Amino acid sequence: MKSPPTNRFFGLVKRVWLFFGSLDLAVILCLFLALTTAIAYPLIQKNLTTFIPLGEVGLWTWLTSYGRLNLGHTFWFYGLMVGLTFLAINSFVCSTIRVWAILGPRGRKKGWLLKLGPHLTHYAVVVMVLGYLGSYTLAQALPGRALVPDGPALKLPGDLGTMSARVVNPIVYQGQRLEFFQDWYLDPGLILTFQNPAGQTYQTSVAYNRPAHYGGYNFYLADFYPKSAQPAGLGGYKTIKLTIRRDPAALIYLSGIIIFAVGVGLCLADLIQNWLKRGQKSVKHLGLLNLIVILSLAPVWLSCSGGDQPSAAATRLELNDQNVDPTNVAYDGSAGFLTVGEYSILKKDGYSEIHDGAGRTLALVPRGDPAPAGFEPTMIINYPVQRVAAYSAFDVAMLNVLGQAETLVALTTPASGWHVDYVKQGFASGRIAYIGEPGGIDYERLKAQKPDVVMTWDPSIVPMLDSLGIPVLVTSTPVATCLATQIRFVEFLAPFFGQEARAKAFYQKVRRALADIRAKTGSLPKPKAMWGDIYEKRVLVEPGNAWVAELIGLAQSDYLFDDVYGTSCIEISMERFLYSGSDADLYFTYRSVGQGVYSKEALLRINPLLEGLKPLTTGGRALAPRPIYAQSADRLDELLTEIAAILHPEAYPGYELKYFVELPLKDAPHQRGES
Repeated sequence: MKSPPTNRFFGLVKRVWLFFGSLDLAVILCLFLALTTAIAYPLIQKNLTTFIPLGEVGLWTWLTSYGRLNLGHTFWFYGLMVGLTFLAINSFVCSTIRVWAILGPRGRKKGWLLKLGPHLTHYAVVVMVLGYLGSYTLAQALPGRALVPDGPALKLPGDLGTMSARVVNPIVYQGQRLEFFQDWYLDPGLILTFQNPAGQTYQTSVAYNRPAHYGGYNFYLADFYPKSAQPAGLGGYKTIKLTIRRDPAALIYLSGIIIFAVGVGLCLADLIQNWLKRGQKSVKHLGLLNLIVILSLAPVWLSCSGGDQPSAAATRLELNDQNVDPTNVAYDGSAGFLTVGEYSILKKDGYSEIHDGAGRTLALVPRGDPAPAGFEPTMIINYPVQRVAAYSAFDVAMLNVLGQAETLVALTTPASGWHVDYVKQGFASGRIAYIGEPGGIDYERLKAQKPDVVMTWDPSIVPMLDSLGIPVLVTSTPVATCLATQIRFVEFLAPFFGQEARAKAFYQKVRRALADIRAKTGSLPKPKAMWGDIYEKRVLVEPGNAWVAELIGLAQSDYLFDDVYGTSCIEISMERFLYSGSDADLYFTYRSVGQGVYSKEALLRINPLLEGLKPLTTGGRALAPRPIYAQSADRLDELLTEIAAILHPEAYPGYELKYFVELPLKDAPHQRGES
């Protein structure tokens, strides 16, 4: 006789229930997670810019943009989610089966409460996983905020009012062991002041790992500038970057932590009770499964902790016949997503969401279309952009690549400082106005030029320009621009002007130049090169993650500061600079011929300490940039080729330098004032 359908159904449910509660499945899942996270660790380290936005844009948005379009680096994350889902189900079912055995009709033996300890820890892990999932999907992150201490207050959303900042008793490193960090700020000593619409104020401090809380939001210190008390200190240009989040799921994983603590407490109590009963130490397994889970997830926790900066080698540009940088996806309007280094564009319904170099979220809206909700007026940029104010010569050059030099209306370098015709002509016609040096902007003149956007490397101007109603696009980041970002940044700017085709053509031209460099230099001996200079109180160099350093590596050469990671023109110790210089074959100085650097002799007159550099001796090679060099990023293919020709003159016979000067040992007679 066949079993009734009801019995067959319950039998199937029981088999499925027992399958998900089996220890064999738990072991398989833990091994799978261990393998997944082992694969994940190097992929995260080499592609940080792909994974950092996960905490900014939300899980679903990240999965459909960064994740989907970078599957070569993110595939493991999808496997991790599937594995964690099944592990959570397995932990819940397995623990429920055993809890029922303890609390059910046949259970309730003496000491039953203490037996619940291991199972509470399993439940806690499930709750914490659900909490983190909720945090990634439900958390609300406000657009990036930059504050100037003692500067204008920033308006907060809704009825929260305003927020301002001031500096009180910053803590400076005064130790002797780490000379490099002498006079660096350990704690900027920031106080945030919140004022609601009724005029009531609330003050609280904020520091790394010590966020402020106000109106249901958490205010995290993301970064601050400058990092050192010398030379400018916090009395000079000062900028505070905050991350502002509201996370309704935080209570879920906090409750999971509490449950976990209670479970561990019960396990310890059970252990002590057994020891007292038996008169000897009782070694009980508090849960082998917990240990396996913790060990399997350790690589992810370590990789996300941000304890160590990625090495320069981890950011190297890979060049092959298919693609220069597989982490970047060209934006043609159809893919709907672009990421260039730390910059990104995500196409949404009726507008595009922009993440600039300061991590701020802006909206790029077609000219004439309604503004999207959730963005303040100064966070909205209408395209095609028609009027631009720019700080950086690199941004100006990218506008020329896009055929948009005519949009320039304001610059922070006067006409006398420009060496490219299209900018000189703009000044001559009166279209371009000089608005002052970056440290002393004439804001009234800037406003009179009516720019649609200000492109700047200085996020500290954001509050002031917000008050003037002028949108700002920050086109620099706290770390140096890598080679991949340098050659593809034009693709990030292209949608602002509707010039994606020009951007692609420029990228392909530079890509061909890089392929040619590798073909010509791939089998040649490796010269040792350094790039930097000694100034009055500091030594600045290009770090190993900078584009020039990566190019030197690509051109089959050794860059002597390859192990240094950080911002462009990063400070290192004098001893390290001179030590590397004693072994170098080539030296690139920051100082240009426009600053009187015509020879090695002239360079040594400026700073006699450079005498210890091998390239400044007879037979060594030292290079100084011409003034045109910094303004020629629109000829990036030529710049890259020239640097390669300097490194390997044997591969480029007869090459004439256009952007650099190879310094002779002595000044020419007319440069020394001789007749």
